[in-house]
Amino acid sequence: MRSTRALSSKAAKVQKHLVDNVLKNNNCGMNRKFSTNVKLYAPPAHYVSINPATGELMAQFQCQSDKELNEKINKSVAAFKEWNGEFPKHISSTKELTDYINERVDFRTEILMNPLIEVLQQNKEKYAKMMSLEMGKPISQAYAEIDKCCSLIDYYKKNSKQFLAPKVVVENDKIIQQVVNQPLGPILQCAPFNFPFWQVIRFCISSMYVGNSVLIRHNHQVPQTALLIEEAFVKALQKSKASDVLIEGLYQNLFITNEQVSNTISDSRIRGVAFTGSTQVGRIIGEQSGRNLKKHILELGGSDAFIILKDADIDQAIKDAIISRHNNNGQTCISAKRFIVESSIKKQVEERLAEAIKSLKMGDPLDSKNDLGPMARKDLRDKLVDQIKLSLDQGATLLVGGNVPSDEKLKNGFFVEPTLITNVKEDNYAFQNELFGPVTSIIEARDEEHAIELANQSCYGLGGSVYTKDIAKGHSLALRLDVGLSFVNGFVKSAPELPFGGTKDSGYGRECGQEGISEWSNIKTVVIQK
Repeated sequence: MRSTRALSSKAAKVQKHLVDNVLKNNNCGMNRKFSTNVKLYAPPAHYVSINPATGELMAQFQCQSDKELNEKINKSVAAFKEWNGEFPKHISSTKELTDYINERVDFRTEILMNPLIEVLQQNKEKYAKMMSLEMGKPISQAYAEIDKCCSLIDYYKKNSKQFLAPKVVVENDKIIQQVVNQPLGPILQCAPFNFPFWQVIRFCISSMYVGNSVLIRHNHQVPQTALLIEEAFVKALQKSKASDVLIEGLYQNLFITNEQVSNTISDSRIRGVAFTGSTQVGRIIGEQSGRNLKKHILELGGSDAFIILKDADIDQAIKDAIISRHNNNGQTCISAKRFIVESSIKKQVEERLAEAIKSLKMGDPLDSKNDLGPMARKDLRDKLVDQIKLSLDQGATLLVGGNVPSDEKLKNGFFVEPTLITNVKEDNYAFQNELFGPVTSIIEARDEEHAIELANQSCYGLGGSVYTKDIAKGHSLALRLDVGLSFVNGFVKSAPELPFGGTKDSGYGRECGQEGISEWSNIKTVVIQK
């Protein structure tokens, strides 16, 4: 076991739980039922790396002191200045401004982005294995996550010049009107455990191409992965012989407490905040960012609807449903969670899903033969089991799973059986809340109009899917979903070229695509009278 600074044995065992009182006051105007058995996780004041497949404590890390945090912010400020270079003292035309912007993009590509892709690919096995060890991600999906990170970097390499090019509104012999994207400064990200590489890369690459430096406060669950991400950036900068200022300050990992996060948000040197995680914590981050007038984006929870109409390709819908719901052990904000099925095909869909779910293999995430690994933490497993029981108590019918597995080999890990419940009504806990794990909930709809009504009857608005052979009808229904991402005959997924984000309690702001550049820019109007 590895540690930085000695922790007391008592501190090493701290695992606090809070009763989910927040949800009691967040019913979106709907009739919702709650149980005080459903708990939230309160992160300890230190970082603990536990293998969720075995329950083994692998490493622990003390939080940084306020002095160390202050030094890191100072380094981020210094790196921000060097990352942007010296601004030209004379700009005589839009072309000269464009040339300067293109030079900075080329510099950032050469000094960081190209070598970063190399480092990620060269160390893919090490990085993927650590994700599997720390949060239980199936190893094949961990490899795919590294590849996806590289594809995003490549996307911004190819498109950042276009995205950052000054927009000319008017240019004639009397006046020039321009809109220019300029950097903000050091940006703080609070990153989640479930896609530990992708979520960080997705945020910081677009932000860095604008010209910002970044400070990453990763989830307490994945400290070793957090250090490996920082290592990748350092290795890339060293590979290109970047300056010590950039190596030490452009990308920095933070091990800090919740109180220190609040203090960092209020620090005048920090110019923006990105948060991905639960809606409950997102409200707190949003409030703190707003109070300090900091630019921020929130990517929060989701309870995505997966609508299967009677004219759908059932084979494709079932295949996609299994992938969407069980990817990353069901711990995905955009995975399908509410399966809304027309009455005439409900029994067929129940039988097909039950058969497919029963065939899933659960076990060691490092074994590529397994489809499912464990939940990331014990409290997440316990909470999910409580949620399943509560949903059944409120009238849902259990078809598959519903508990921890009885397999002796899995007893020390944080596993939950892949579960299928049906007859979920609008007032059921599983309808109104996000079940963050491998639980499939079937909801009956009378027809397509009722299906859309049910889909939108949620306080969440991240994503949604519609399955139908009538493409024009599917397109219309997708546009009526009150979400940030709508798919027809496909499950919701993120991609480098598509803006990603939600509405309602799923947050606001967008990552990826050109929008990922704009979010972390000072969109400046420049008017020159000649």
